[in-house]
Order: sequence, then structure tokens, then C-alpha cells
Amino acid sequence: MKPAGTVLALAVTAVSLAAGAWSQPCPVTGISCERVTTVDPETWYPLCVGTKWTYRNTHAMAAVGSQVVRTRWLSSEEVVSRTPCGGSVVVRIEVTPSAIERDYPPGLEAATREWFEKDVGVPQTRGLLVRGSAIYRLAPASWRDPCESLTQERLRQIDASQPEFYFPLEDGAMWSDRQREDLDYSELCAASRGEVPMPNPGFYYWWVEGRKDIDVPWRHGLGAWHLALYTLGGAPHLWFVRNVGVVKERFSHSGSLWETSSELLRFRRGPECGRQK
Repeated sequence: MKPAGTVLALAVTAVSLAAGAWSQPCPVTGISCERVTTVDPETWYPLCVGTKWTYRNTHAMAAVGSQVVRTRWLSSEEVVSRTPCGGSVVVRIEVTPSAIERDYPPGLEAATREWFEKDVGVPQTRGLLVRGSAIYRLAPASWRDPCESLTQERLRQIDASQPEFYFPLEDGAMWSDRQREDLDYSELCAASRGEVPMPNPGFYYWWVEGRKDIDVPWRHGLGAWHLALYTLGGAPHLWFVRNVGVVKERFSHSGSLWETSSELLRFRRGPECGRQK
């Protein structure tokens, strides 16, 4: 598979040449800084209280040498609260593991076992910030008052960071942190005028690779958007279905044995979805 940036560079080159030998001041791309939207993320992602996803998960990692620790478990992720903070909403999701199975190789040190039991398949609280057309990961200073830490300076930092999602999902859409996007788009504009060679953005962008039918335990033949985040350490892939959320995830680390996967087993939409704002 070609890196995402290579695909983008070739596409931009084709568009520019078709328009007349670098006659356009800037190319048309899927980069979010050039593709401003006003879509409410919650018309895509049902983040109302009571929504619950149950996943079947696997995790495999080399512990020492060729020894591999494999873990299998179920995890329930439920929206337990949502707090409006000005024009944004902080969403709290509780993750509860169950049916945990761990395969330890013979002779594995106790300290290594302890690490896996503290870090893999454990309860956790996840925070999301719904802001504009994007959803960001968030770790509030206090869940008692999640808005307290959202100062103007903190919100500026969040706006400049890479979102988890930027809606609507469309074939070829891509997003990264604001500094990387602005630099890459500026270079693409200069290249479209013939001032510099065509750059190759794409690494460290979430990239929407199209929509395809997939099967997961919850349901077969789902029309899911395929997203990938290309990095030097490997590319997380996920599949997203509108009005459901993430139905499948997969990651394989480059250069070492570290693989994870999740598939949706059960889904329940909260009773206030579509009414609660």
C-alpha cells in the first residue's frame, strides 16, 4: 500500500495539471484546514448518556526475547455523563473489562506479569471533547467539574491539536494538528504554482480511505468508513459506522511484535440520542 501522502501528492499533481500547468493558486485537497465544515459530530457519533458499546479485544506483545504474552477480553464502554462547557461538550465514558484470559509463556518473570495486568484489559475512564466539527481526546483535571480546566488558553491548545475525528467523514478527507496542516497546505499551494517541488504530506494524518462493507460479530455487511493514521511506528486502522461509532480497530507495530484488535460485539444507543444537546 502506498503511504497516504504519496496518494495525495499524485492526486494533487493530476488536478493541477488538468487545470492547466500549475495555473491554480492552491490545489483542492482533503486537508481539514482547507475543508472547513459546520457539521455537528453528534449527528455521526451517538455520544448521549446510556450509549454502550461492547467489544471483543485481543492484544499480543513480545515480553522478553521471543516470549509473547497474549490477552483476550471483552470491554464495555458506556457514556455515563456529558457536561456542556460553553460551546463544547465534555463526554465521560467508563470502560469495564470482563472475561479476561491471559496466556503467559512458561517462566515469565512476575514483574512482567504485573505490568500486563496493570496496563492491558483494565478499567479506565475516557474523556472526549465535542467541539466544532471535531472530537478530541480529553483528560479533565477533575470529573467533578470537567469545565474547570477548559481555560481559553487550554481551548486554543486543543484547537491546534489533532482531533480523533473530524466530520463529515468523506473519501480522501484527512486531518492532523494545525501546525502540520498549515505547513503542508502552504507547501502544496507553492508547489501548485511551480515554486517548489511537490511535497509528500500524509504521515501523522488521519486519512479516510473510503467506505466499504465489513463484518463484525454485532452485524454483517456494515457500510463502514475506513480510517488510518500513518506513523513511523505503524498505522492504527479503524472502521466507523454513522450513528453507531467505531465497529472495528486494528494496530500492528512496525519493527516489533505488538498487535491489537477490537470488534464490536453488542451496541445500545442511549435513549436521549437525537434529543439531548
